Amino acid sequence: MFFHVHAHLDVFIDGKATVVPAGIGIGGDPNARVGTQNGQTVAGLVGGSCDKPCISPLHTHDESGVLHVENDKDRQINLGQLFTEWGVRFTTDCVGGYCAPDKPHTAYVNGQPFSGDASTIVLKNLEEIAIVIGTPPQTIPSAFPTS
Repeated sequence: MFFHVHAHLDVFIDGKATVVPAGIGIGGDPNARVGTQNGQTVAGLVGGSCDKPCISPLHTHDESGVLHVENDKDRQINLGQLFTEWGVRFTTDCVGGYCAPDKPHTAYVNGQPFSGDASTIVLKNLEEIAIVIGTPPQTIPSAFPTS
C-alpha cells in the first residue's frame, strides 16, 4: 500500500506571499534536479530512480506551495519536518530570521488560528496551512487551492 498526502502551505511576511521553493526534500543524487517546465520551476527525478536515497517522503515539486507526503504506510508527518527539510529555523518564537517580539508569527489551518506549537501541525490531505509573519494579509487562505 502507498500513502500519499497533498497539503498546501502559504507563507506571508508582512502581508506579502513568499514562495515555498521547488525541490525541498529532493537532492543528493545526479538523477535529482530542479529545472523549468512550461515556465514553472519544478523538481523531480530524471530516469525515475536513485542509487541512494535522493527524495524525502516529504518534498515539494514546484513553487505552488503543495507539500507531498509519500510513504509506504500512514505515518504522521508534521510541519516542523518540512521546515527541517527546507533548512529554515521554525520555533515557537522564530521563522527563519523573523523572531518575536519584533516579527511574531501565527499559524492557521483551513483558515482557523492554530494554538500551540505550529511545528506540530500534522500534514493532512487537502489541508491548507498558512504561516503569517508580522502583519497578516487581508485574507487568510482557508481551503486547499483547486487550480
